[in-house]
Amino acid sequence: MKILVVDDHEIFRYGLKLVLESMCPNATVLEAENLDCAVNMIAAQDMRLIIFNANLTGADRLEALIRFIIKDSKVVIFSCYDKKQELPGSLLSAGASAFIFKDSSLLEIKELLSEFL
Repeated sequence: MKILVVDDHEIFRYGLKLVLESMCPNATVLEAENLDCAVNMIAAQDMRLIIFNANLTGADRLEALIRFIIKDSKVVIFSCYDKKQELPGSLLSAGASAFIFKDSSLLEIKELLSEFL
C-alpha cells in the first residue's frame, strides 16, 4: 500500500510519516513538498491514501486535483483552520473523505487515519 503525505513543512511530513509507518508497517509512505511534486507522484504511482495540507501554495488547484484522483485514492485534508470556523466545503464536495485538524491529539489522528488504512 502506498500513502502520500503532501505538506510544505518537512517536520510535519516526517512526523506524519512516522505515525503512518507505526500504524501500517507494510505501507510505503512517500512525501511531496508541494502540489507539483504531488501531481507527478500521483501520475506515476497508485496511491491508496493521499493526505494534503489545505494551506499549500497553489491550494486553489487542490479541488480540481481531488476530483481527478478520487476514483483511485482516498483523500484526507489536514487543516490548521480553527475548529470553530467553517471548513472549505468545496474540498469535501470534490471528494475528500475527511478533514483532520493539525491541533488534534495523536489519538484522534490515529483513529481517523485507521479508517483509511
